[in-house]
Amino acid sequence: SVDTTEAVTIVLNNVAITSSDGAAIKCQENTNVTVELVGENKITANNDNDGINSEGDLIITGDGSLTINAADDGIHADGMLTVENGTLNITAHEGLEATYVKIDGGNITIKATDDAINAGAKSDKYSVKIEINGGNITIDMGQGDTDAIDSNGDLIINGGTITGKRAVWVQLAGSNSAVAP
Repeated sequence: SVDTTEAVTIVLNNVAITSSDGAAIKCQENTNVTVELVGENKITANNDNDGINSEGDLIITGDGSLTINAADDGIHADGMLTVENGTLNITAHEGLEATYVKIDGGNITIKATDDAINAGAKSDKYSVKIEINGGNITIDMGQGDTDAIDSNGDLIINGGTITGKRAVWVQLAGSNSAVAP
């Protein structure tokens, strides 16, 4: 657990973390955390827990990889979640979730049973939005009431590649749109 108001960098360098009680990595309120990926890393979070949970802002960066198997959210931030680069392989109820999800790069594969990428009001610090500026995103959605990309606010796509193994559903503030795989 990270509990400070200072900016913190956590370097994951060929680690495996398993949690049955709470998020595998938990960052307290008002903490701005950068997770740097080096080598091959794995997080397993059981019992309705998140892989990584930040009550503040969270940045994922680095040239390494991170595989997350989580019973709830793969990566959750109450504020802004930024993926700068790295390789993410996430299997979870929801893959990436924050008030503001910003993807600038990286190779991201998400297998979700609810929403793969979700933006919802968890903090009043940011407007609710998903912004995709780059990266390669592959989404494999579960059956039923699921959304590949669910923004309860704005959706901005400036670049990147998004592919789906089934139709990619995009939900914007109550409306649904389908994008074929």
